[in-house]
Amino acid sequence: MAGIAIRTLLLGALLAGIGLVALTAGVADRSGPTASADAWPWQSIAWRFPRDAWPAGRSYRCPAARCGVQLDVHIRPKVGFCNCTTGVTDDEEVDRVSDLDLISAQFTPQGAGVAVGIAHLKGRARDYRLQRADGTVSHARGVALSRGCDLIVAVVEGSIGANEPALSDVLATAVTGWVRDSLDGRSR
Repeated sequence: MAGIAIRTLLLGALLAGIGLVALTAGVADRSGPTASADAWPWQSIAWRFPRDAWPAGRSYRCPAARCGVQLDVHIRPKVGFCNCTTGVTDDEEVDRVSDLDLISAQFTPQGAGVAVGIAHLKGRARDYRLQRADGTVSHARGVALSRGCDLIVAVVEGSIGANEPALSDVLATAVTGWVRDSLDGRSR
């Protein structure tokens, strides 16, 4: 996404849905990873997951020095993999589609999910406790957004806490980019 200006960051639904605080709604002009280091704490990192039925995604990292704890975001489209009529409407769908199983086969929801929206996509987000193969426990958030029959899914690894503003920025930027690159480029 280097060099691509992102002009639409509709924070209203994202703020309410993901529970962000201390951001003002509006339009942001962000150049993504090419912005100054102070403005963009996220680094593009390699997609570390094995191939499956879906295309590889994009991953971003906010190091602990910038976000207090390390946060990794993994995002990808799943074209044609959604209920075309209703979209993502319940937590079980987030459990099923959000790629948590790429990180750990043992994930437990930490309460009910919430409705979210980024740009013109709507869906749900839900927090999870992950039991890793080595016995360690970690936390993640699964996000599933739909437009028509298509999904954009994301997994956020790490304890999000006070990092909601940085998280909203990378999700909105990455989702807007994926929509443009993956969904808008094909005929309807």
